[in-house]
Amino acid sequence: MARSTIAGWLKAHVQNSPDVKETLPPATPDDVLELDEMWSFVRKKDQARWL
Repeated sequence: MARSTIAGWLKAHVQNSPDVKETLPPATPDDVLELDEMWSFVRKKDQARWL
């Protein structure tokens, strides 16, 4: 299957999807925000690249 075909399907799907803010429930006082970090390296670990 051609990459352009898949890209077209994804683009059409994203255009028809609602915004994230429209799909989330309203915030409540006891909500907790959790953040995770993630990184990778290119060839050597001293060449870290943050994602």
